[in-house]
This record gives sequence, structure tokens and C-alpha cells, in this order.
Amino acid sequence: SPTDSEDEFFEALESQEAASEGEKEALQSPEGIKHQLGKKVLLTSGKPLDVPITQDPLVMTEDMVVEQSHVLSELGTSEEAAKIRAKMQSGQLMSDMEAFKAANPGCLLADFVRWYSPRDWIEEKTETESESLAKGRLSARMEMPGNVWVEMWDAAKPIPAKRQKRLFDDTREAEKILHYLSGLSVRQMVCLVMPVLLHAAYNRLQSRMNFSELSSGAKALKQCRGKLAGLVQSNDEEIAAYAALISMLADSEMLCAKADALREQLDYGYRNYLKIDSSLPVQMPKAELGEMIASLVEGGEMHLKGGGSRGLGGKIVQGLLLANQESPSKKEKLPPPIGREFILRTQISGLPQRMYGVLAQDEFRIAGAFTNFAAYH
Repeated sequence: SPTDSEDEFFEALESQEAASEGEKEALQSPEGIKHQLGKKVLLTSGKPLDVPITQDPLVMTEDMVVEQSHVLSELGTSEEAAKIRAKMQSGQLMSDMEAFKAANPGCLLADFVRWYSPRDWIEEKTETESESLAKGRLSARMEMPGNVWVEMWDAAKPIPAKRQKRLFDDTREAEKILHYLSGLSVRQMVCLVMPVLLHAAYNRLQSRMNFSELSSGAKALKQCRGKLAGLVQSNDEEIAAYAALISMLADSEMLCAKADALREQLDYGYRNYLKIDSSLPVQMPKAELGEMIASLVEGGEMHLKGGGSRGLGGKIVQGLLLANQESPSKKEKLPPPIGREFILRTQISGLPQRMYGVLAQDEFRIAGAFTNFAAYH
């Protein structure tokens, strides 16, 4: 009869509504599986325990970390504040739980813990060595009343990662950044980019500097690197530190510029000397060139090995003088000398004697250093 059919239809609906949520999940097809977790199986069904495809960890900028830390610290230390704090930090955990449920229909929290936090799963020894038959229990931390993991597991739905709400919404974050930048003053903008500019300047100097030639430059850059490591923010308290770093980087850049200019001039003089003596190597010896540059940059002078004519330094000087005579352009000529120096050395009975004289535009100086046997006087 019609009445009987209606009653039967009503009873069928009632039985479907009475089905537990776990049974409904068990009937679903697995989704979003990455790979199987070894030989482990689900505790209830014995099906393979599959690792799900999850979303990438939440990307947080430095400002976002500071903002979140400030919000969490404002919550206080009460039990309710602790729960709120845990939930605020559990977005990734909820996403992973939902992905795990989608990949393993009918699974339990214990199955999730075995994959996600193995230290919270205490294995119980069995007679068989088969990993698939291993039994155990949750740790005391997981079984505590009011555990956030238990509450989140009950609230999580079987949703694969591809259908979940994005943990990191790049569009929304980009809009927030543009809104923030539009309200900055020029001073705030300069302070914001200062750490980036200083790191870029350091990397540029590091790539340019020849550390084998300039030991003082290498030491200065090492000090800069130590200070830069601790300066990653752009607050007002670090403006003085930035000024000191800029001064250190400027000094290092000056050393690089002097070394580059000297290298160019010394190589220019050597190439011009090859016109006089073509038997020399086409390229200047790098070791001697480095010693000359280090002596001139760090000490202001260098010792001409082999004298003013036979040594490499003397040959470079002769090449520069030759280029100065042949160059028709005033820009390419060397500047006029500021003076002439004369040094006379000799030995009398094995005792060194030295006389020094300098002739400049507005002065003339002469000095001597003489030795003798004190026993004869």
C-alpha cells in the first residue's frame, strides 16, 4: 500500500542519517596520495597508510613574524589564552589533518600521529617482527583532556590539499604590501631598503676585492660581515650602526679603487717597457704585481727589488716615463713631479754610510747617516 511504502522509505532515510561520520569517511575513495608510508597500515582497516600531498608551509615575512609575536604576547598566560594561541598557530596542522583524512578514509588520530609526530606514538612490543602488525598507544600528552590535536581532528574534514583554502594567499599578501608601501614617507622607505642596500654593497665589494693583495681590505670586509649579520631590521635604533657600516664600506671601496687604479697604471707602464725590451713575458708576474699593489695601497711606498733599472719596479717606472714622453695628450701624461730625491750609499771598512737629499720647488733638504769605529775615537 502507499502507506507501507512511505514507512519503508522513511526508515531507509533514518538509517542513513544515523550513520556515523567516521563510517561516511570510510566509504570515500582516497584522494591526494603522495606515497605509502613504508609497510605501515591503518589500525582499524588494515589498509596501507598513505602519506598525503600537503600544502607548502606558510611563508611569513619578517614583519609578519613580529606582528604575530606581538599578538600572541598580548593574549596573556591563562589557560584560555593558551588554547587561543595554539589554534592561531595550527593552520598548517589543520590543513595536514584534512589532507591525511582524504588520503586515508576511515583513519584514526593515532594513524595521523604515527606519520606526523612519531614520538607521540608509543610502540608495544609484539611476538612478530612484522611492522604491519605492530601495536601501540598515544603518548600521555595526546591523551590529556582538552588536547588541541583531538579537538582539531574531530573538526577536520577529509579535504585534499588541492581543494583546501590556501594557507598563503599571495594575492591578498601582495595587496597588503602595496597598501603598506603607499603610506610610507621617503625616510621610512630609505630605512626599509637600507639593509638590502648594505648587503648588496658588501657582496659587490667582496666580488671585486683581491684578498691576496689587500690583507687590510679583507680584514675590514670581515668586520663588515660580522656587523651586517646582526642588522636585518630597519628601525630607528640602528641608524647609527648603519652610518658606521657605510663608513666602513666606503673605506673598503676606496682600497679597491686604489688597487684597481694602481693595477692599471703598473700594467700600462710594463706594456710600454716591452717596446724597449721585447724579451720579457707579455704578462706581468702576478705575484710581484700583487706585492707592489699591497705595498703602495697599505704602506704608501714600495721597495724596488733589483734597483731602479734592473728590477721589475724600475722597468715599470721607465715604461711610464717613456709613455709620458710619447703621449701627445695632456690627459694621458703623468703629472709633473713634486720633487727629486737623491740617495748615496757606500761602505767604508765595512761600515755603512748614507746621504739623502731632496730638491723640491720651495725647499732643499739634505741628511746623512754615518758610522765609525768607536774604538778609534
